[in-house]
Amino acid sequence: MPKILSTLVLIFAVAGGPAWGQELDPFFGSYVGSGAAVSTVDNSTDVRDLDVTIEPYKNDGFTLRWITVIREGDADRTDPNVRRRAEEENFLPSEDLDHVYVIAPKG
Repeated sequence: MPKILSTLVLIFAVAGGPAWGQELDPFFGSYVGSGAAVSTVDNSTDVRDLDVTIEPYKNDGFTLRWITVIREGDADRTDPNVRRRAEEENFLPSEDLDHVYVIAPKG
């Protein structure tokens, strides 16, 4: 599981709250951020832009969509060497644990 996904799952698991649907309301929305990853091998720096959207899924779950744009050094998003990765996962409440969400089965 990608690190961003596992971090967001942990946030939702410990958030707690009233009913399933209501506890997610504060998290729904779109988020944008960036950071730098420095290689320990050659000391190069990659800038990573992250766009995340969290929205309702079915009656009591949520969909997590994110796009990661990896830029080398000071390159901008239109540089031909930019790498882009888009992901999407749906989550539903765990049947066994309160306030814990699990990835929904595909299909």
